[in-house]
Amino acid sequence: MVGDDGGSAAWLFAQHADHDVAFQRRCLDLLRKAVAAGQAELSQVAYLTDRVRVADGRPQLYGTQYHEPDGRLQPRPIEDLDRLDERRAEMGLGPHAAYDLHMHEQYDPPQEQPRELP
Repeated sequence: MVGDDGGSAAWLFAQHADHDVAFQRRCLDLLRKAVAAGQAELSQVAYLTDRVRVADGRPQLYGTQYHEPDGRLQPRPIEDLDRLDERRAEMGLGPHAAYDLHMHEQYDPPQEQPRELP
């Protein structure tokens, strides 16, 4: 009804509505139906699933959610690490190692280079 741009915007809105996990759960149900109808991407289901699981205090399934508990960026707990990349592939996501590298490149604070003294 709203096209790809509208669908992506709706997903981003739900993805970042952490203040209302009930809303996120409802959106996740609707998103699964949209995927079944060919109107949304499996990868969006993976991201929102992880977001809801983290909010519920459960380990994530796809390794999409990160935090900095000790000042270092790292994935939140992940269920069954041995099958992580298999689950990611099923959802149209690449290997976690590549995602992890991207996350560190994107969000790690730049390291200060020592200045040479004159």
